[in-house]
Amino acid sequence: MKQLVLFLLLFLTKGSLPAQWIYYDSFSGLEIAPCPFDANKINQQIGGWVIYQTLNGNWDGPVDSSRCISAEKNADIGTTFIRLSQVDPTRPLFLRAKPESIQNADLKLWPNSLYSIQAAIGLSPTDGPTLQTGTDCFQDLCSGVFVGLAIPGPDGQVDAARRFHTGLFAPQPGYPRAYGAESCFPSEKFDTQSVSDLVLKLTFAPSANWSTQILKLSAISVEFTDP
Repeated sequence: MKQLVLFLLLFLTKGSLPAQWIYYDSFSGLEIAPCPFDANKINQQIGGWVIYQTLNGNWDGPVDSSRCISAEKNADIGTTFIRLSQVDPTRPLFLRAKPESIQNADLKLWPNSLYSIQAAIGLSPTDGPTLQTGTDCFQDLCSGVFVGLAIPGPDGQVDAARRFHTGLFAPQPGYPRAYGAESCFPSEKFDTQSVSDLVLKLTFAPSANWSTQILKLSAISVEFTDP
């Protein structure tokens, strides 16, 4: 656990360019609420986020409503975690920021500027299976982050189009089964653009035994980088 904390501190503060967070979440706010896909079930969820799987493996595809995936946190783990025994390992797991949480954060972007998306996760125990990484998966991303930008249209409508950028999770050397994603993206020339979507995608090795594994959710951030 100390190694993962050290990794997070280094990962989220690295770099020589001056930067400013416009969004940061450590997934720490848990709440008891009805399952988003089955109101007859109650579980523990991450405030501002939806945990789900889809039937076609696409992050915005039809949701597998038979799965009501819970999050947990305790003193031993420290960070929020998900027991992967709840997950179908043959399909990706997604965590998506709720639209209202994005709107409340007011993630407007300066025109013609450089931003970055960063995220950090871990798997436990350290001798278990690893995530599938790289681009040889549906949507050209096995495990990583999607960030969507709302682009205004010519007649002024705010959300006329969306552009997506991706950041791939990669193992962090020296930190067993810790993964970090980081990707820079430019904003457009428009004054009224904003971040519209934040989605984590995790792809598992379907032949591995994930029943005793947990996914530790550490942090995600969007930063403005002064060029």
